[in-house]
Amino acid sequence: MKLPSEVSFIDLHTHSLKEESDVFQIVNLFPEQMDQLFNNKNPFSAYSIGWHPWYLKRNQIEVTMEMISRVSTNDAIVAIGECGLDLLCDPTIPLQLTVFKEHALIAEVVKKPLIIHCVRAFNELIRLKKEIMPSVPWIIHGFNANLTIGKELIRHGFYFSLGKALLDETSNAAKLLPEMATDHLFLETDDSDKSIETIYRQAALLTKVDVEELRKRMVANYYTSFNIR
Repeated sequence: MKLPSEVSFIDLHTHSLKEESDVFQIVNLFPEQMDQLFNNKNPFSAYSIGWHPWYLKRNQIEVTMEMISRVSTNDAIVAIGECGLDLLCDPTIPLQLTVFKEHALIAEVVKKPLIIHCVRAFNELIRLKKEIMPSVPWIIHGFNANLTIGKELIRHGFYFSLGKALLDETSNAAKLLPEMATDHLFLETDDSDKSIETIYRQAALLTKVDVEELRKRMVANYYTSFNIR
């Protein structure tokens, strides 16, 4: 989906559509929120669709993943996810791995980026990336783990979408930001009440670039990473 010409900022990952006239928002949908995909006419928004690891149910895998696969070709869906691995939640890791792989394979078929939630499972995530060898970007959203992990993820070609953690200059996200290539970077609000412009201004401060330059970089990243012609 091409960006409206009036767009100033891209919010790569949010859970609710905000009233911001110059922001292009990628709204995360869970499977049960599918109706929003067909009811929204806002040209400043698009969607990602995925099954969060917190909510997995073994007896619903077939029907849920079939549903995600079916709508993944919709033009309003620009990314698959958020999906992922989380060692702090109840679903077993084998179940999480199975469902994550299915998301990754859907992303490969439709040639759309994968938005990833990962908590304390980065070794497994790196192993899966080596196994699948994806052709589309794997974007870790809300990253704030330690610098050693961050640098290892950079080395393995992951993309990052950073958010409110940047507002704390002592956070791991803030420390990692200057280490990463800007062509592998996006910015997000996630479930924060902070504006995406606030996140951009903080990211510009931490990387010592002008906000306008950063804004142009994020637009270029969107067109390249999301395979927009």
